[in-house]
Amino acid sequence: MVTTFGHGHGGQMRERTQSRRVAGAALTVAVAGAGTHTPVAIAASLPAPSPTKGNPPTSGSVRGSHPHHAQRPAGGVSLDAVAARLVPYLQRHFGAAYSALLVDDPHDQLVVYRLPDPRLDSAADRLADGTRLSFVDSRYSFDRQIQLLLRIAADRGYWKRHGITVNSWGATNGVYCAAIVTTTQGSAAQQQAFNARYGAGTVVVAKGGPIEYK
Repeated sequence: MVTTFGHGHGGQMRERTQSRRVAGAALTVAVAGAGTHTPVAIAASLPAPSPTKGNPPTSGSVRGSHPHHAQRPAGGVSLDAVAARLVPYLQRHFGAAYSALLVDDPHDQLVVYRLPDPRLDSAADRLADGTRLSFVDSRYSFDRQIQLLLRIAADRGYWKRHGITVNSWGATNGVYCAAIVTTTQGSAAQQQAFNARYGAGTVVVAKGGPIEYK
């Protein structure tokens, strides 16, 4: 299993996987999502990261910064603990480059999605303190994704007036797009409308209803 720290609202698409993702924003377009059982408010002041489910990377340029790292000894610092330390630090100090982080238990490593930045890589390596890291090139930073999520949240009334019900919205690992939105229809016409408003390729529209929280 793998854990994700991320942001989304209104419910998010959910998929069972064999690894966990910790993200500065918490949906991956490659697997169509990650989610939580508790909605996270999208506001100017975002909450601390919360764990969700996700998937390991399926593409992107990967660089292992500690390719010969051995299995950590019993009683050593867990991947989750290192991830919980890395995520807020990278969000705070490298928000313009950092995108997301995935806890890859099967390979005993953390996968950092970021726009190429040697300073971020070096800082992450130091803070990881020997934990194996792999770096994946992304296109959309944490800061860019949060700005877009705030805009989408503010635009719900606009979309409602145009006959589109936005059921959920959440960020991604930043590789393919900046955000995923679910609507009742998830049609090609709706995708074109989102492209026109936010820029082609920035938002992926998928079919999905509201999440029932239990």
